Amino acid sequence: GEDRIAHAPVPRGDAALPTDGLHDGQRDASEQDASGRDLPLPGDASGAGWVVEPSGTTADLHGLFALDEDHVWAVGTAGTILRRQQSGAWKAESSGVSDDLRALWARSADDVWAAGGSPVVHFDGGAWKSLSAAVKGNIRGLCGVSVGAASSLLWAVGDDGSILEGGSGGAFQLLHLAGTPLEGCYASASDAIWVVGEQGTILRGGQG
Repeated sequence: GEDRIAHAPVPRGDAALPTDGLHDGQRDASEQDASGRDLPLPGDASGAGWVVEPSGTTADLHGLFALDEDHVWAVGTAGTILRRQQSGAWKAESSGVSDDLRALWARSADDVWAAGGSPVVHFDGGAWKSLSAAVKGNIRGLCGVSVGAASSLLWAVGDDGSILEGGSGGAFQLLHLAGTPLEGCYASASDAIWVVGEQGTILRGGQG
């Protein structure tokens, strides 16, 4: 007799599932948030309402500070400073320094501070100017408070463990030298300043 070949039935409808148990287009749990919603794929700038704003530079950017949507600055390598325009584009400003900048703080649109290497740079509404800072390493964090209507008091922390104090019109002087590299600071008032660094370091200090 003739050989007979048995053919398996072709799956139809929902029976045709991938071997991993996922429907076509369905994402696995590692690509979803806690609510089961799909996370954006790598390189997907359209996810969660994020849009790309043209920076006009290829420099690495390390710091960002905003007073409001129309007053935003970013800083990065080789003295890069960018300011956001109302159009959403960013425009480069001359910092006058070549050090990598990593930290920003601003009291107003004409009182903006940036730091990274040993100099601190200040914008007075017209141009960026360099101020000396008593630090042997690099400044990693910058924070400040308003003093009166037209001046500011700032603190900077460095990877050499230094805590510096400066402000409107003056150089930054060494206040304290910690035993570990410092990475960031926050000030809610002149007598309430917190500093953090490596190896679990948290310091609190201030004037008064």
